Amino acid sequence: MNNLENNLPKRQLDGRFTDIMIDLETLDTKDSTAILSIAAQAFNIETGEVCPDNFYATLNYERQIQEGRTISVDTMLWWGNQSEEAKAEAFGGNKPLWEALIELRRYFNKYCYTDRHVWAKAPAFDLSALKHAYDQLEQEPYWDYSNERDVRTYLWSAVNLIAQTEDKATHISKQDVANQIGQVCHVYQLINRK
Repeated sequence: MNNLENNLPKRQLDGRFTDIMIDLETLDTKDSTAILSIAAQAFNIETGEVCPDNFYATLNYERQIQEGRTISVDTMLWWGNQSEEAKAEAFGGNKPLWEALIELRRYFNKYCYTDRHVWAKAPAFDLSALKHAYDQLEQEPYWDYSNERDVRTYLWSAVNLIAQTEDKATHISKQDVANQIGQVCHVYQLINRK
């Protein structure tokens, strides 16, 4: 364990996971974006243990657009260059956004420790878009901003320990979440070797 972590109080675990990874696929780069899919998976960065249950929802983007969420031409063109598998997965959803957000909150509450770290690549996009969606539903996000963690920054901080962490982004959010958890846990183990 490094010196910084020695000085931090250990979180008391209640049998649930300490961390959660979030990934979105969207139709815009603004916070107001229509969301195609939401994936989340709880994990414990210290042990590398990953929750066997994950959260995954593919959403009805047309309804979101009718309700004022946004799309951009550039993002639509970008999607045109993605794999057929990614496009089929992203554009095949029918769940209403409000329903997915309620289910995501339930997943957090069931599997995650109250003072969980919420990871994304990057929080300034994924978590901001989720916060905007919750605001639109007049609900508060269920994590504190001080617990947001950035996968890119974390991986970059260990650049001298690892040759390169391969980015295996598939743009299928449930696959990207699993890949990002593996990267973060790997770097944590390298940083905290005894």
